[in-house]
Amino acid sequence: MTDVLESEYELVLNNSDLDVKIFKSTEEAGIRTLHWHRHIEIVLVLTGSVTFQYESQTTVLIPGDFIAIGSGILHSSSHLKNSSIVLQVPVAYIARYWDNPENVLFTIHNSHEDNEYNEVVTLIKQMFEVYESKLPGYRFKFNEFLLRTLFDLFTKYRQTGLLINSIHDKRLGEVISYVNKNYFQLLTVSNLAQKFHYNSDYLSRLFKKKAGISLSRYIYVVRLSHVYFEIVNSSKGIRKIFIDSGINNIRLATKIFEQYYGSLPSEIRRRRQ
Repeated sequence: MTDVLESEYELVLNNSDLDVKIFKSTEEAGIRTLHWHRHIEIVLVLTGSVTFQYESQTTVLIPGDFIAIGSGILHSSSHLKNSSIVLQVPVAYIARYWDNPENVLFTIHNSHEDNEYNEVVTLIKQMFEVYESKLPGYRFKFNEFLLRTLFDLFTKYRQTGLLINSIHDKRLGEVISYVNKNYFQLLTVSNLAQKFHYNSDYLSRLFKKKAGISLSRYIYVVRLSHVYFEIVNSSKGIRKIFIDSGINNIRLATKIFEQYYGSLPSEIRRRRQ
């Protein structure tokens, strides 16, 4: 959950004193393009809102909501200004307690009236508080809360009878990498399908199923993420930034940009100056 532009694989480094990574993420409005990692990722929103797209699903999280995304699952997110607790657990760690954790998909219905759901929310908060305090013996208590959280996720929210095809289709990964690196060129579903030897309709269906958004929309999101990056980190004119990012309909793009980032490009530029 960051605005840094990366390839689709995210390298996750554990906290130096733990077997997992836990941190508080504080973000301005923005977009996180498609990525995956070899961890199970749990996100609990504290303030603001975050929208995740993955496996044909769109999930909107508001304060008190959490999500668990399996290892190897392509996912992207868009967010308003927010703060969240993020927990990333390596599958190698979970494999000590559960067979084949890399093949697990979770179904979580956000319900604050559900005692089991609220228990997981409380455990995540306690985990973070214990880690932040670093009182003597904090790692004992942290691991207690961690294992209880994982137990609840795997016994109560795991989709039974379903094995996911981790890291999907190799060619689909190549399509995503190509879009991420060549966003400024003319990109269409048709020419991408031809380049990577897909039928256009099949590529559209496969991408929507795996990514949760259409391929054409994803191309646009990648371009907008580069627009935002350049607005914040360069002095180039905003119109030129749009054009250099492969966007010609600047009026439409500005409206969509505002939807994702909560402000007009010119407003973001003024705040950063």
